[in-house]
Amino acid sequence: MNTLVESPQDSESIAALGGLQEEYVELFDFSEAIAMDATTARVSEGKREVRRKKDRHIADLQRELEELREKKSGFFRR
Repeated sequence: MNTLVESPQDSESIAALGGLQEEYVELFDFSEAIAMDATTARVSEGKREVRRKKDRHIADLQRELEELREKKSGFFRR
């Protein structure tokens, strides 16, 4: 960059900056992909946790329903 201050048309410095820009774009793309993978993984884990909680809740409700049915059938047998 300092070379361009003294010689704004320095072709080697301009070429070097162009190469750095290409590297930056590539690193940015890799960073974006990593962030997307991490976000996707967190979302997937969140969905699995919601599904586990839902399944536990359903199982609890089914047990409660079965207990109520047993109490009901015992009440009518008397």
